[in-house]
Amino acid sequence: MQPRHLGDWHWPPAGDGLGAGLCSGGVGDAGAEKFIASYFGIPGRPAPFGGRGLMLERLDRWLDDPASPRRLLLHAPGGRGKSALIVRWLERATERCHPVFLPVSVRFGTNRAELF
Repeated sequence: MQPRHLGDWHWPPAGDGLGAGLCSGGVGDAGAEKFIASYFGIPGRPAPFGGRGLMLERLDRWLDDPASPRRLLLHAPGGRGKSALIVRWLERATERCHPVFLPVSVRFGTNRAELF
């Protein structure tokens, strides 16, 4: 199944692309949709993203290497672009695997206990 490009405000349905791991129809879907869409922008006004080629390649190598650890910790101070990086990388990763992405964000309301 080909993933759809997420460069607009539409979230792919469950089982298609980046939305595969998110509960369909769940209370957190709207917040997760807005979270992801915020890092792509809207048609005609894409969100800026650049200069991360080396980090994207490093994440690709981690995913492709069967000997790499199953978990990866991506850390940096707030506002450094961790979420933008991971959202952009996950869009690429859907070509090779079926990632599950559950963003935890106060700003988008996806940090509430009832979602977990």
